[in-house]
Amino acid sequence: WLNYEDDRFTSVNQELNSLNGTLTTAVNDIKGKADSSALTEYQTKADAKLILQVHDELIIECKKEQKEQVKQILQESMENAAKLSIPLKVEISEAKNWYEAK
Repeated sequence: WLNYEDDRFTSVNQELNSLNGTLTTAVNDIKGKADSSALTEYQTKADAKLILQVHDELIIECKKEQKEQVKQILQESMENAAKLSIPLKVEISEAKNWYEAK
């Protein structure tokens, strides 16, 4: 049972919200840097284009012959977007449509 009028609860809740906001901002900054880097690179090095972005998923269209090159560009750009004490890992799927890529 939580007493919402208890000052300790309010204080902890405020701390958690503050921490969550800070983490969310950091994640969005890293993702933005990675997306920008990848976009520039695969547009100049491959005939590929970003079709759709939904949260942390990118839908990219490219020629079959270039899919390995585009996948490599994406992986390197995303995983090297920030230097952290833990590695950033990326999952890449390929399919003819988004539903099949899951």
